[in-house]
Amino acid sequence: SAMDSFTIDPLLAYSQHSADATPVPGQFRWDLRQSSENARRTNPDEDITFADLARPATQPPLGSLDITCGIFPGEWPIKIRRPEGITVSDVLEGIRTALLQRISHTEYTAYPENQKQRIADVFNSRWLAAPDPTACRQNGVLRLDCLLYHTMFAGLSVSPDNPRSCILTLRR
Repeated sequence: SAMDSFTIDPLLAYSQHSADATPVPGQFRWDLRQSSENARRTNPDEDITFADLARPATQPPLGSLDITCGIFPGEWPIKIRRPEGITVSDVLEGIRTALLQRISHTEYTAYPENQKQRIADVFNSRWLAAPDPTACRQNGVLRLDCLLYHTMFAGLSVSPDNPRSCILTLRR
């Protein structure tokens, strides 16, 4: 219903153009393998400021938001909650936190063999490059590893059939 309708802040909003390499004014580049502090505006002359991050993620501001992503191989609901209104920063942190979760053994064994190999390759290169490789390796395979190379944030769209829900687009 119209009562449930909301729009997404331009900094977070998906636009068709962000699917290719054309910078979209006001948007930013963020590789989810890095913390959200590494998010940069697509226009290199503009920094992301604390004021940007503190902006409401939606208009009107929402206290709860669910995010889904079509390329997630499993049920990985991202639920963001802030009763006084979710900020841009909350969204970035929420996505990142969800993707840093370890996948279960059951989840891993459900993958086809060739997919498991690709995930293992991504996992191995990640822990080998880590500041503390042993700890990183012991922490295991993360959801992030299962995305393989689709780790660039490309924006959020309002879900057409689910109020208070957004669809996350990722690209290579």
